[in-house]
Amino acid sequence: MAKSTADNTNLRLKTVLNVLTEGVWSGDTLNAGEVLAEATARVPFSDHEAALLTGGIPRGHKALTSATAKLVKAGWLVKGRSGWTITEDGMRATVAFPDAASFAAALDAGTPVPADVAVPAAPAVLPAKA
Repeated sequence: MAKSTADNTNLRLKTVLNVLTEGVWSGDTLNAGEVLAEATARVPFSDHEAALLTGGIPRGHKALTSATAKLVKAGWLVKGRSGWTITEDGMRATVAFPDAASFAAALDAGTPVPADVAVPAAPAVLPAKA
């Protein structure tokens, strides 16, 4: 697991895109709550992140929901009334920036996804649902 809250949040942001990509492959429509729940299940909160803020929300959840704005700004995620949708660039970002460090650096620097990166194809066997 990552060491800091910022590292964990960046890893969860990448996981958000991975979950949405898997949803595209399987044809599942996931709402924002389901996507965030799956991201936090895959990258659990540290003790510090699990601490409840005054509103009763875990610190890590608040950090993640706020940080998803970076995905929107990058053009990798669209938030709408009917839920969240990953863009083709968002799907390509999961391939172009395969690890949390390169993903976070690209997101922070506003690095565009290289034009030669293809949209990932669905694997022969889809990941099992938790």
